[in-house]
Amino acid sequence: MVFITTSSPTNTLKRQYTYHTRRRISKTATILSHSISDIRDSQCATKCLDQISTSSISNLRGQYQSRNQKERNIWIKQWMEYNKISFGRNKHMYRWHIDGMEVCINCWLLVTGVTRYKIQHCNRTIHGNKNITRITDRLDTALAWLERYFYSVCDHMPTKNEYHLPCFLQWKDVLNDLNSYLDSKSIKKYSQPQFTFLVSRKFSNVKLPKYTRLGKCDTCLELKEKRLKASNEEERQRIQAQITEHNEKQLAERSQYKLRCLEAGMYFIIF
Repeated sequence: MVFITTSSPTNTLKRQYTYHTRRRISKTATILSHSISDIRDSQCATKCLDQISTSSISNLRGQYQSRNQKERNIWIKQWMEYNKISFGRNKHMYRWHIDGMEVCINCWLLVTGVTRYKIQHCNRTIHGNKNITRITDRLDTALAWLERYFYSVCDHMPTKNEYHLPCFLQWKDVLNDLNSYLDSKSIKKYSQPQFTFLVSRKFSNVKLPKYTRLGKCDTCLELKEKRLKASNEEERQRIQAQITEHNEKQLAERSQYKLRCLEAGMYFIIF
């Protein structure tokens, strides 16, 4: 007796797809295998590229296309420097050629892939949008509030331009106060990652030291110890309410102290 086994078409196709190996093509191979016929079909009316060999076109195109953007700018600047022809006073022109054979600029751009915009801006070292801060109403309001807040509650270090948050404040407390102010102005609140990025970018000199003797009092230490020893959520919330009330009193006292300093003529001079 002969048994004939058949495999279903679905399993066969699935097996073929599963074990299909994709062949990775390198970037250089993709550039050099570019269709030269498309380039020749798009050349100028004088047919500059008819006298140029296919290998010369592929070689010149590969020199430019295989580089990244910064390397392309350097390559273009070197090409224009080596092929610059000066005549008269403050007058010059450029020679466009492929392996020493003269071509027009349009065909040279077509072969290399360089754009006219790239030629005009190849000397630019900084992108036009780099380091540009777009100030919105939300950002402007947050920056102004944080600047007043840090000035009124922080301790300024006498030997360096650095501000320390008092021990009774954490970054989450500053974020909560900021969001409360923004909410009163009907402005979108900041999330924790957004607030962290904003502070690190604009207020890098404001620190929260792990150990400090500034701004400590017996009540702060007592409430902090009670919060660590709280056994349930209800007790923890009750202690947190006491901490918040105590912080508001300290903030008010610090604001009054800074105001008295200004009235007495003790101004902070920033060089």
